[in-house]
Amino acid sequence: MNEQLTTKITNLLQEKNANLPCERCNHSDFFLLNEILPFDLTDKYQPASPTIITQRMPCIVFICNNCGNVKFHSIGALGLLNEDFT
Repeated sequence: MNEQLTTKITNLLQEKNANLPCERCNHSDFFLLNEILPFDLTDKYQPASPTIITQRMPCIVFICNNCGNVKFHSIGALGLLNEDFT
């Protein structure tokens, strides 16, 4: 992820007032993971059988520098699906 995209993401989250400190330790310093993580979405979950993945939701990930708490943000909900994250 390049610096321009990182700045865009940070500014976008600040505009949406998504800049509160960590709810676990109240620390305010986070770092942005340098890759997109897909969340697998399923129609239903049955413990005795394999889970059927129907879609994936790509997310950006912020991690608290103090306690390691992890926060996910959907890139689709943020309007970033057409961005180049490489």
